[in-house]
Amino acid sequence: MTIAISFYSLFLTFRFGFGTWIDYNIAYENKSNPTQTINEQIYDVGAFGYGGKRTVKLTPFLKYWNKVKHVDTLSIDHKKWKRVDKEGDIKFP
Repeated sequence: MTIAISFYSLFLTFRFGFGTWIDYNIAYENKSNPTQTINEQIYDVGAFGYGGKRTVKLTPFLKYWNKVKHVDTLSIDHKKWKRVDKEGDIKFP
């Protein structure tokens, strides 16, 4: 029984707890609400490198979380968004 629980917890660790999305570029800010941004992200899997890329709109939700929505930057309304190209969580020298 203990061995089965160990393998199950290991499975859950690799399935749900292995890697995270990191902002590497803040591409756009909303002109009326600068806390709402469009970010370019990469999937960080630790020592194994990076797993993928995505572009998402992040809207703050209850101070500590963000609502995430995939977005196509070619179809955004440039009257509402300002191009900023700020460094995200990854700092380049």
